[in-house]
Amino acid sequence: MEDKKILNDEELEKATGGCDVCQIALKVINGDLGTGEEQKRRLRAAGYDFYEVRNAVNRILAWQKRHPDSSPDCYLKIAL
Repeated sequence: MEDKKILNDEELEKATGGCDVCQIALKVINGDLGTGEEQKRRLRAAGYDFYEVRNAVNRILAWQKRHPDSSPDCYLKIAL
């Protein structure tokens, strides 16, 4: 199993430039933004509403559970 790389603050700023909430939610799901309070801090520092992102994460995960063979592109269309 491949270790996930947590983005540092500079990489986060680059990675989130111009991203919508759904794309950020996919980064959260992938573990790119850390976990817990660190994740909240980093999302807020990047200008995102933690609860809006969390809602998108929950919707994506619910969709993924119901449609396990769907591609991530589909999730971006249904998350908000």
